[in-house]
Amino acid sequence: MDIGFLINLHSGVRWIVVLVGLIALVRFVVGMFAKQSYDAIGRISLSVLNAVVGIQFLLGLILLLWKGMNVGSAQYWGYAAGHALVMIIAIGALGATSGRVKRAATDDQKWRIGTIGLVVVSILVFVGVMSVNGW
Repeated sequence: MDIGFLINLHSGVRWIVVLVGLIALVRFVVGMFAKQSYDAIGRISLSVLNAVVGIQFLLGLILLLWKGMNVGSAQYWGYAAGHALVMIIAIGALGATSGRVKRAATDDQKWRIGTIGLVVVSILVFVGVMSVNGW
């Protein structure tokens, strides 16, 4: 497998992550401010975001290991480790958000927890992407 293909795939999937993340964030913000009942669109948007982020994580892990075996420089590992660490924290925050949303007692709590969690995840993803020379 060509490393260029893997880099392009990982780079392209990030835009799917951004799109799905924005859709989920907008849905949660609207649901929170409009005081709507928690619905299937909220559940599905969070589930799809988790799935897409999981795929992106696997691609990134393969890329990290593949390129790391072939490059092996300290500079590469510095960039890669920083990026990977922040992104793993973002994945953990997304998982925690999903779990807390599922366990929340009221619709208002579900929307609020989801909104706050998705904002935190968005900030972490932005920081992680900026650690490897940005978008």
